[in-house]
Amino acid sequence: AGEERAGMAGLRGAAEKVKGVEVGFGVDFVRYRDRVVMNREVSMCNELTAIGAAAIPSAGASYPEPAVARARADRPRCVWSASNPNIFTATWDGAGVTREIKVTKRAVSTPAGDGSLETSEYARVVDAG
Repeated sequence: AGEERAGMAGLRGAAEKVKGVEVGFGVDFVRYRDRVVMNREVSMCNELTAIGAAAIPSAGASYPEPAVARARADRPRCVWSASNPNIFTATWDGAGVTREIKVTKRAVSTPAGDGSLETSEYARVVDAG
């Protein structure tokens, strides 16, 4: 089976509020072993890029230094695989910061019966650098 494009890229964007401001970003899906899964390498990278410097905390400071904030606002280098979908890693090379997200619990439902999905995840988030 393996991984292939599910043909749903850009079907619908996602949004998140950061400091009271709603930001939008594109999401992507792939077909893997007869299932459709969110392509975190694309979707999470888009989310982190849209959120920018607010996405990564500054170690030991309330606010990041301006140069660090600019580096963190750049698109991170992202790693994810459909064969191990619960692990996602993003690295901001300019800031020397890495974030690993491991999903530990997930729920998916189709409450409206109209083909839409509602998802909920618990994750362990580790920031290093």
